[in-house]
Amino acid sequence: MTGSFSPHSPSGGTPTEMSLGELGERGAELGRGGQARVVALPELTLPDVPGPLVFKEYKAGQAPVHGLSGIVALRSALPPAHRVVLDACTVWPVRVVHHGPSIAGVVMPLIPGEFLQERTLPSGRAERAPREVQNLFVDPDVAARVGMPLMSLERRLTVCRDLAAALAVLHDLGVVFGDINAKNVLFQRADAASVLLVDCDSVRVRGRGAVVRQLNSPDWDPPEGAVLSQATDMYKFGLFVLRTLSPSAQASVARDPARAAALLEDTGRALLDLALGTDPAERPSASHWANYLAERVAALRGRRSREDRANPSSTPRPPHSAASASGLPGQRGTAASQQRHPDPTQARPRGARATVFPLRPTAGPENRQEVPDTDAVWPTPAAPAAGRHSHHSRTAQDDADSAQHDPPDPAPSPQGRHARPHR
Repeated sequence: MTGSFSPHSPSGGTPTEMSLGELGERGAELGRGGQARVVALPELTLPDVPGPLVFKEYKAGQAPVHGLSGIVALRSALPPAHRVVLDACTVWPVRVVHHGPSIAGVVMPLIPGEFLQERTLPSGRAERAPREVQNLFVDPDVAARVGMPLMSLERRLTVCRDLAAALAVLHDLGVVFGDINAKNVLFQRADAASVLLVDCDSVRVRGRGAVVRQLNSPDWDPPEGAVLSQATDMYKFGLFVLRTLSPSAQASVARDPARAAALLEDTGRALLDLALGTDPAERPSASHWANYLAERVAALRGRRSREDRANPSSTPRPPHSAASASGLPGQRGTAASQQRHPDPTQARPRGARATVFPLRPTAGPENRQEVPDTDAVWPTPAAPAAGRHSHHSRTAQDDADSAQHDPPDPAPSPQGRHARPHR
């Protein structure tokens, strides 16, 4: 070990820093981006982090100059049970790595295999890579042709529920995630879907300066400007819900909540309208969304169970088909998209400050409404606003078809800022 670095533990607890020499032998390179590369650490184990670890090694001139230890210390200071919850929904930095007096990178958990996917690209090349939520925005007919995951409405709402719950965990800790986008959230294909937030070394703890300047990815910019906050997190979550529920060639740039109206009842439509509104104070919280979506998923699963019991000898429905998801017959989607709650402020779910784990129901039985069929009903996507394609970065659809302390943000790099740790 060189320089004057010495390991640091907050209040004598879990260490937050280590030296480059303590990492042991480096393994294979797992990912590379504009800011860093990620390599396996086959010899390193940490008592507070179960499973394999990776080293995100910053390129010359790309290491944050301050704040990383605070992000690591936030996790280290949590009670063990709370730490498990954070680890379940994020790839959180667990140690800052020093080379002499300089920051060399961070140690992080390896992304679990459930969040990776294998598919054949249009070129014929096989790929194993993180299953990014941009896959959910792709037109289902196109997705079926190129081996992307096909997801029913129930599973899409479950992914939305779990992302809301993950954001609620971060917001309860005073964290602003900041750059929510189509690549920073991963999901796994399971009946009980789960999400994983990556690039967590760029989050900001409220009241502190950002480790790196928090940016808006193209087509994810909030209406109030460049200073990112928990309110802008919730605007971007609204975009995520909208785009996840209305997959199409234009989904990655969609902002009109009418696209998803056919798949939501009054409360859901009102929440989405508020989330995508221009008043940050009116946006529903992450716990609002998590509780509402938990109720909607439970309602869909309950109805499916009743149908299965009523028809025990019937052939099970396929989980999802490209044909049933590609569009809505007739004008039903147009008519449904015009339905609006007469007073959206009255549609807020109860329990805004409820504990997210475990999730709690948000409305009594008298307020529950039926939602469209799990697999068969999808809205007819509205045309995007003119000019919206002029600056968006390359997405999964393209591949398939061929803080208060922060100064105003510069234009984001189209290459992205973070490497992806994957096998």
